[in-house]
Amino acid sequence: MTPAALLVGFARTIEVVLSDGQIIDTIVYSIAGLLEGLPAEASAIGMLLVQTICNLVKMFLLAGVFLVLSMHIGPAFGFRA
Repeated sequence: MTPAALLVGFARTIEVVLSDGQIIDTIVYSIAGLLEGLPAEASAIGMLLVQTICNLVKMFLLAGVFLVLSMHIGPAFGFRA
């Protein structure tokens, strides 16, 4: 249970840093600029592709964080990777 709580804590910390530093705003603004001149249908497809890419990146990053946490912190709590 503790590794899962740490994972959630780290993810929340990253989200707060990106939000408070207005880094997320910059990323969203840049992506929106790429889709600005396109027709509605193309914009919808572009938004779907961007969301899919973001979800894949997030999934791989969280999997990596969980793997690292389970290898380094897990044994201290009796968990094995």
